[in-house]
Amino acid sequence: MEDVLSPDKIHELRRIVDSHLRESNVYGQVRELLLDYTAREGNEPNVDTLLSLVQERGCISRLIDSAKGAKANVAENQGKTLRPNDRYLHIRLLGGRAFLEHLDSEPSKHEKLIASLQFGSHRFTSKPTICSCDPPFDDSFLVNVDTELTNNGTSEQLQRMLRHQDRRNSRDLMKLNQKIHIVLLRYNSQRDDYKVIGENQIEWRNCLKSGSVSLSVEMGGGNHGLRIPIGVMELQLEILPYHTAIGGDDIQNQINSENSDSTASEREFLVYARRWWQEYHAYSPSFASRNVKVFANIITHLTQMAPVTSTVSVLRPDRILDSPYECARFVSLLTFDYDDDRIKHPQGVSTMNPAKPATDGWLNQFSFISRKKGDVPEHCTLLTSLLLGHGLDAWVVLGTDASGQRHMSVMSRSKSSDESYSVILWNPMNGERHAVESGGSFPSSWLGVTHIHSAFTDGSLVASLQSVDEVHEISFDFDDDRLWKSMNPIKLKLVKKQPQPTITPSSLTTVDISSIEQEMEAAMMQAVTDYRDQRGLITTWDMGSISYIMTQALWSLEFQKITSVPLEMDSFHASIRKCIQSGRLFTGFPIHFTHRSPSRMMSHLASSKHTTDILELQGDDIRHTIRIKITSYPEDLVSVWVMIGAVYTAM
Repeated sequence: MEDVLSPDKIHELRRIVDSHLRESNVYGQVRELLLDYTAREGNEPNVDTLLSLVQERGCISRLIDSAKGAKANVAENQGKTLRPNDRYLHIRLLGGRAFLEHLDSEPSKHEKLIASLQFGSHRFTSKPTICSCDPPFDDSFLVNVDTELTNNGTSEQLQRMLRHQDRRNSRDLMKLNQKIHIVLLRYNSQRDDYKVIGENQIEWRNCLKSGSVSLSVEMGGGNHGLRIPIGVMELQLEILPYHTAIGGDDIQNQINSENSDSTASEREFLVYARRWWQEYHAYSPSFASRNVKVFANIITHLTQMAPVTSTVSVLRPDRILDSPYECARFVSLLTFDYDDDRIKHPQGVSTMNPAKPATDGWLNQFSFISRKKGDVPEHCTLLTSLLLGHGLDAWVVLGTDASGQRHMSVMSRSKSSDESYSVILWNPMNGERHAVESGGSFPSSWLGVTHIHSAFTDGSLVASLQSVDEVHEISFDFDDDRLWKSMNPIKLKLVKKQPQPTITPSSLTTVDISSIEQEMEAAMMQAVTDYRDQRGLITTWDMGSISYIMTQALWSLEFQKITSVPLEMDSFHASIRKCIQSGRLFTGFPIHFTHRSPSRMMSHLASSKHTTDILELQGDDIRHTIRIKITSYPEDLVSVWVMIGAVYTAM
């Protein structure tokens, strides 16, 4: 028999619910919705419309959260203490839907979906979740919006106003013209590889209208500027604490005003750039073939044409990257990945008329960092920004390489006491550096630019007027208007800067890297044994003294990559000779990787002539050995050196 509540119990429940609704100001929010809708539309909404408005404003989600005490747990979930007088933007990922790519497929145990978010100087990464049609994202992030207001390039006068204002008034937050950039990644743990499958940029200020807003965000397909969504992410944005409502018209007027100002500034710069371009070409007909670039297509969920100077700004990862050389090594570990889906010229650089749309695409820096790989332009602009942060006079230089192909590199210069410039070229793809000397030449290993036509940095762009372009012959005095034509810095400031990602420290600093090295060595030993078994060869392992001694060679290789100090291997060779018996020989070969996937490593070893000779070595009393050395860098990048070796009897 069903239990029936007495009238008194029903009355008591209604009283409790009514009290909670009043305490949560749900009645007030619904009343505000009705008044706002009636004023805007001229008639009252029907029930379905009202429910849709209530859900959009986040009233239901906020009511559930208040019942669960979710607000009290936000700081605890974030692992931080809230500053009592500051305001926070609470970003919640509430799952995904309609990821049709995974509709008919079983979730792979090796693949996970990860959402990466950036808002100003704040970056967040979701917990990995299964690849499915409706991925169950469930994450919360907090952004201190008062900190972002201070860091948003506001004037000194406005900063003083922000320090003394009544923060119960939220109107100043309307001036925070930044978007939430969300990038969706698919991570393959077996291959240790990230792929961007969708992204979007979200206008957050609509939550100022009622304190909270729920959004269904379509994720644009990959990093190729495609408009076709690959799925929908459900988000809720909430201001904590929330005191003052702002009219929807006020918010929209602010956004429209910013868009109007931005469009006018971009139009003004485009007119100036067209005139500058024509003036430059008037110097010589031969300049039409030079590698001079004013605009680039910055790829997000859409494609945005922006001045190349907007992609470079001072970047200081404090206590994370401690020297320019470490910065160069860090950038070189971001894998080179020419993306055939991008419409690009060779090396991502083209001589173009700024009056016409650009035909190449550069990844935005946040996507580049998130996927941990990119093309030459992304490497060059990131390294230049990092070198600027370390106080160097750093520039991206455009020209041609030794084969005459269009190319880019990075340059730093310093003025000597005799007013001449000392110049160093940096190849961001491998970290190699070359000191430029008059009448000098490049080493055979140099893969960067050898002829320079133009250069740009934060707030400056110059194009060469010199008849020669070989690096060792040209002047680098960019202030000499007889040798270089520069753009007006005031005009370059008209266009808003592209957001720079915050560099995050490595999470591997909190784990035992030696245990990871040993696990990888065990996996590689099994892979090598299987490889030799398939060829009828017996494998015997010696992981004693020889393996230990190989560590010093791997350490020296990493040190040489950072410092460019010539490699010294005499001590290693002496140690090996002392360790092996008379009549025995040692052979070994080191290979570098930027991932931790043993299966990918073994595929590479099996395809390299240097290592297949060791893998397939035959004879009596052959003892193989292996050593792996991992060095961790920010953004969980790794430099992995693997040396496979063998000791055998001379025939």
